[in-house]
Amino acid sequence: MRSLSKSRSGYLITIAVIATVMGACFAVRAQTSDADFYKSKTITILTGSSPGGGYDNDARIVARHIGRHIPGTPTVIVQNMPGARGLTAANYLFNVARRDGTFMGLVERVHLVDAYLMPDGVRYDERQFNWIGSIGSEQGIAFAWHSTPHKTVADMRKSEFIVGGYSNSATLPPIYNSTMGTKFKVIKGYTGSEAVLLAMEKGEVQGISNYSTSNLIAKHSDWVKDRKINLLFQTGRKREAELPEVPSALDFALNDEKRNVLDLWLAPFEVARPFALPPGISHERREVIQKAFMALFEDPAFLADTRKAGVSIEPKDGDHIRQIVARLRAYPPHIIEAARAAAAE
Repeated sequence: MRSLSKSRSGYLITIAVIATVMGACFAVRAQTSDADFYKSKTITILTGSSPGGGYDNDARIVARHIGRHIPGTPTVIVQNMPGARGLTAANYLFNVARRDGTFMGLVERVHLVDAYLMPDGVRYDERQFNWIGSIGSEQGIAFAWHSTPHKTVADMRKSEFIVGGYSNSATLPPIYNSTMGTKFKVIKGYTGSEAVLLAMEKGEVQGISNYSTSNLIAKHSDWVKDRKINLLFQTGRKREAELPEVPSALDFALNDEKRNVLDLWLAPFEVARPFALPPGISHERREVIQKAFMALFEDPAFLADTRKAGVSIEPKDGDHIRQIVARLRAYPPHIIEAARAAAAE
């Protein structure tokens, strides 16, 4: 019996060793295969914003560093595809882009809810994107140029407030009007947030309804310090630690239902810079890209680059984005209908 027990024990140990060796071989083979695929390849990151904006800036930072973490160290470039508040790029990524792991996109955060809240022009289902991850959450802020009479939300409830619109900054004003009782008027046609700010300086518009707080601090801190702008309210679901005195848009909701509607629209700020692969990518290829993306947040060169650019880091992986997508889809029908009606106004 003792001899049989020893024999069985030795057999199990042998099997375990063989399994470990085979697993290591398969891992090496998979890594070699990925390296063979990506060697001498070019990965394109699509972004729906024009050069110089926050999304474009973040896409280029990722492009400069992610290739080092992908087997085969491919070249990574950024392709700007502005138009239709970012939908041109999102639709292309979903329907046209190659599904082999050589195309990915930094989509607008509002695209997490567009398909059922503002479906005009949407040619994708956000649940079918292969979400990679997000650099972090992003607080936004609404502000007016110093020469305008609008200093508070109460002022915007009394008289028309003219803002330039692109992506979120074009989407949110009618929602504010419906939920907060403000009188935003949007001038559309701008190709990016920086174009809106230039128009504000020129006097073409009075302000902007949503701009990245981290970009404001990094690029235009003098505007805050020198009081060139009036900070009206923050547009994220939580207040920015560096601007604790500036209230949240949720503080001005007219009632509980309208607060829920506003919350639905502001929820995507939790994953402010969502990167995705098209549908139809193999699980293995998606894992390669997601692993490389998450490795960025332990890469000293990448982190130094983000600090230099003033980019706020709070990484989320693809699973986190998928959970948010599912949570937002689960809002009660009457809230979704009210949110859609608010945008239509």
